[in-house]
Amino acid sequence: SKNTSNKNSNKEINKDLTEEGLRSVLVASSDLGNTQNLKLKNSEFIEDTLGVLKNIKYLGPLRSSNQKTRDSVIVEQIPLGRDAEYFYQYFHNRKDSNINCILPEYQNNEWIVDSTNIHDEIRLSDAANRWFEYFGIAKSFHTSLDSSGNMMIGSVEPVDLTIPMETSYISTKNIGVGFSQIAPIIVLCLTAQSGDLIILEEPESNLHPDAQRMLGEFFVAMESSNKRFIIETHSDHLINRLRLKVAEAVSSSDQSLSSDKVGIYFAEKDNGETKYKLAKLDEDGTYDMSDYPVGFFNQATKDALKLIALRNKK
Repeated sequence: SKNTSNKNSNKEINKDLTEEGLRSVLVASSDLGNTQNLKLKNSEFIEDTLGVLKNIKYLGPLRSSNQKTRDSVIVEQIPLGRDAEYFYQYFHNRKDSNINCILPEYQNNEWIVDSTNIHDEIRLSDAANRWFEYFGIAKSFHTSLDSSGNMMIGSVEPVDLTIPMETSYISTKNIGVGFSQIAPIIVLCLTAQSGDLIILEEPESNLHPDAQRMLGEFFVAMESSNKRFIIETHSDHLINRLRLKVAEAVSSSDQSLSSDKVGIYFAEKDNGETKYKLAKLDEDGTYDMSDYPVGFFNQATKDALKLIALRNKK
């Protein structure tokens, strides 16, 4: 019958789209009943979109501590899931693969990040653990299947834990949210390819100021491997660290990072419309702009300026 024919056609289109990964995201399933030729009708749009999105990796602002396992096709642009809900599984499947990356070094009781020293053929798990330790969220991270064989679980070896324990590893369910917020970012950036564009929303969520500063160091290190970033942030600590890195690079004649490689855009409302203003950086890391956006100085900066003014009155 006609209805049976349409249903079978829809199933075939659904099957094709699922097998093609991102195409199942680009084409709304509600439109599948319109015509058998939907795929052909939209092929040019889809291919154009794929061309733009090919080298994009995205991670949302609310990284989830509730992990899932995935048996469907992986969308390359969101390999960990939008909210990192497949992070454990992604890490588990790739932990023994080799990557090239910058690694922090612990020297003279402090961490040093040399963005010119790229390590070749390093296991992902080793590289991730080094960065985890740098951020103080874990000495090492371990993943395995639970007793049912259907769910991936995670455990960490804590940093500087002095309380005696039966095992050196504890479940990620029993630690703070810091690990779930920053670990997926680290792994996504480490596994991204040279030339990829990584889009992150609020990477500073639930991180203390020092960790936000360290994020700036991490992103500069990843940029040295020719990975590009679009980062939406509310963190002065992250922005100021990037400004400092620009100034340090210029003062040391380091060509790896210059002011023209960092674009800082401020978003502000104007009559109900969001407008973006580019804050260019000078070589010394200062803003090259005269008309600062409304709300440019956050409350902490305002309070600091008031304290200085009160001190000068004495």
